[in-house]
Amino acid sequence: LAAAVAAAVAAAAGPSVPRARASVRRRASIVLRRAASQWRSSPLLWPLRPRGAAANLDAGWRAPPVRLRAGPDAALEAPLNDGLVLVTGASGPGLGLLFAEFPDATAAVPLQGALGSAAEVDAALAEVQRLYPGRPIVGLAHFGGCGPSAAAAAGTGGLADEPAALDERLRSLTLLCSRLVPTMRASGLPCRVLTVSTERALASPSSWAPREAMRSLSSGFVEQYTEALAEELVGSNVTVFGVRVSEDVLAAAAASAGGTGAVAERLWDALSLPAAEVHGRVVALGDCGLGEGGGSSSSGGPKKGPSGGPRGGIVLGASIDTRWALRAAAGRAAEYPADARPKAYAELAAALGVPEDGLVWCHGASDVIIRVTAVAAARGARRGAARCWALQQGPTWPNAEGLLRSGGASSVVSIEYPEPWLSAVGEAGDHSEAAAAHFWERLEREVCSPATADPPSVVYLVHPHFPTGHKDPRFAERLQALVGKADGRTLFAVDQTYLNFTPRTEDDALLQRLASESESVALVRSLSKVEGLAALRLGYALANPAIARELAGGLPFSGGLYISEVALAGAVAALCGRGAGRHREAVLSFYATEQRRFSADLAALGVRFVVPSLCPYFCIRASRGALDRAVRAGAAIQCFGCVPALGQGVREDSECWAVCLVADKAANDETVEALRVALEEESQKSQFPSWMPNPMELVRPFVGS
Repeated sequence: LAAAVAAAVAAAAGPSVPRARASVRRRASIVLRRAASQWRSSPLLWPLRPRGAAANLDAGWRAPPVRLRAGPDAALEAPLNDGLVLVTGASGPGLGLLFAEFPDATAAVPLQGALGSAAEVDAALAEVQRLYPGRPIVGLAHFGGCGPSAAAAAGTGGLADEPAALDERLRSLTLLCSRLVPTMRASGLPCRVLTVSTERALASPSSWAPREAMRSLSSGFVEQYTEALAEELVGSNVTVFGVRVSEDVLAAAAASAGGTGAVAERLWDALSLPAAEVHGRVVALGDCGLGEGGGSSSSGGPKKGPSGGPRGGIVLGASIDTRWALRAAAGRAAEYPADARPKAYAELAAALGVPEDGLVWCHGASDVIIRVTAVAAARGARRGAARCWALQQGPTWPNAEGLLRSGGASSVVSIEYPEPWLSAVGEAGDHSEAAAAHFWERLEREVCSPATADPPSVVYLVHPHFPTGHKDPRFAERLQALVGKADGRTLFAVDQTYLNFTPRTEDDALLQRLASESESVALVRSLSKVEGLAALRLGYALANPAIARELAGGLPFSGGLYISEVALAGAVAALCGRGAGRHREAVLSFYATEQRRFSADLAALGVRFVVPSLCPYFCIRASRGALDRAVRAGAAIQCFGCVPALGQGVREDSECWAVCLVADKAANDETVEALRVALEEESQKSQFPSWMPNPMELVRPFVGS
């Protein structure tokens, strides 16, 4: 929309005004349709809802209204909405002022120049209230780290040369927040504080050019201030977050006509992001979180983030404790741990409530699976087994077989788990007991049958299960019985990477006791899911000390120096930080709430089975053709095969199961839209052409109705 408005302004002086007006209307219609569902569905966005914007555009293009300016020539136009958004740190022609002038829906009030004292802030706020009587201030957008200052533009810009920039970029923000935040909280209205910085916040001072010094320093300050203010306002009606604009985005915008306006549009989109997704975060514009394109990543799919870059992991990211702990640990990157074993291992064992000698840390759950398989292969070789082969529970995630083979399994055989939700006649319900009994009976035959001279070296199970999301309430009980019959010839690896999404049960406690006591069971867990540490690659095996020693024996330095101390510092903060419990609750609440909304939207499309899950994914059943179309369109779903319910026989219909991966709201909405379009296209494909009579109508006179 911003790019279209800019194009219309440029064209207004020429003969192509009607074409410019049409361009504005077309682009605005697309943008408004894309954002309408988010604006309607979230009460947090009501103060920013575009009342009358479409009517204004339909009436034809008109110049943007004059917004409040510092100075005697300030003009006034009544806002289209009750809420005001103050824009600060926006001196000079640049992104901040375009942001302020872009919307026609909400009164954006730019306060140019520095606010260097509490008296100046009070005077500015009083002037705003005089010009907009009775209008509450519901937002603050601070551009403290964007755009060159006057000193930088003049060719100086060193730290000592920019006291005015310090006032505008830093002091204005802190003074305004000290006045605005109490008022916002007292109003009870949904309010937002957005800060905008650049990736110079992450650049080393050695890379600062003289003209960039203050911009880089202020960007770093603005981001840390944003995180700290958000932590103070957790649970309040004020959402605080930041957007970090990459230098590439700024350069591309400056080099193209209307490019800066397009970035301003994306920043206005940021104001409508769900509070649960962004509070306390600094979202990168141009790398992940916001931008052009669509979709959110999930494990296993070639999904792109809204910026066109890869997404993945937990939507809410790591906790604030983790982020700050990693900054502190980076300062110790040159140090080796004392005695070649990090102290963090003991802290992590205490946090997890397990003995340290039963824990082995690896590079993600994938690494743990490989190491457990290698131990199983070594055991088989010692007992004279002809080969190392693996059994895996099917269906399972696509990479499992490759990891088992990497650990030494020469072949991998699947034992399929029947549909736990359907009866033999296709009725939905809880049929998990019959399905579980069937699966475990087959597994026992493979592992314990006298005819099996060479039993599997390793059995790979996933609990809670991916992709079905099913969690057998008697899993540990069944495994304990099987382990007792297997006579120690098979090592059972139980992947529990999604365990923390589910309530802990007595069966979970039994499984952990079984792993700590038996030399035939190893639990595979990680900190990449709820804790949000996917990039740190932290997985661990929880097992009997004897298995733990075998696992550690295959690692460099017996595992002592296998994991970076920087990564371990993040793990300790994720489990032990003061905000760790609150962060886990926020993650679980977000995924539970978003899954309910997401699954309801899919059910409304007429999808026959929508099976809920405690994990951040759930299953649906739909036309295979429609699902394949949706996947090609970028939907975050994965199709999989599942053995039909017991007694149902071989199913040859055109439907199949798919797992829907819950991501951020915008990406989930894109999945719903992709599936909606795919279902409509599939339905039209199955219909007869209008010129062709329905064959059933032709034979009806002969066979009756």
